[in-house]
Amino acid sequence: ARFFSLPNETLYSTSILSNGYESRQLQNNTLNARWNITRVYGLQLACEKGEKTNASEFFKTRDYRIESLSAEPRFSIQPNVDFRVTASYKYQLRENVSGEKSAFNTGTAEVRYAPVTKGLYTARFSVINIAYNAPENTSVAYEMLEGLRAGTNYTWSVGVQRNLSKAVQISINYEGRKPEAVKTIHTGTMQARAFF
Repeated sequence: ARFFSLPNETLYSTSILSNGYESRQLQNNTLNARWNITRVYGLQLACEKGEKTNASEFFKTRDYRIESLSAEPRFSIQPNVDFRVTASYKYQLRENVSGEKSAFNTGTAEVRYAPVTKGLYTARFSVINIAYNAPENTSVAYEMLEGLRAGTNYTWSVGVQRNLSKAVQISINYEGRKPEAVKTIHTGTMQARAFF
């Protein structure tokens, strides 16, 4: 089976602050294609063209208009409805109107296990290599690098979502990242939900 979709998205927001306004705009045009080679093996391709804009009346160093292009092929193995393994590679180019450029090469492996009545278990690991042509200690660089650093970065996450009863669900998530030349950063969250 083959499947194609062309979703488009545009988001706007403006905030009035004590030192002036700040407005943001995000526009994405995407192309998604999926091919189920067999019942077990599948291929996906996601291509995206986007533009992210920020305009600050007081902090001119926070002004940017970043254009991006990306392509991400994915290969998945799903032997049954409960278990899926996915490997992907993403190439992304970003360029700011004032000349900053970044290139991302991201390889990701992901495992998902979702027994019907037990909950959801996920694990993900990514290696991200980034080339960047400008200083990294600016707000534009933070957006261009997605909070990472130029060079080789590693990110990983593990998540557990369990239904304790028909009315109570608990989620535990752990995320880690190791940017280039920076200590490892660990983040954990826990959430409980009650349904009435």
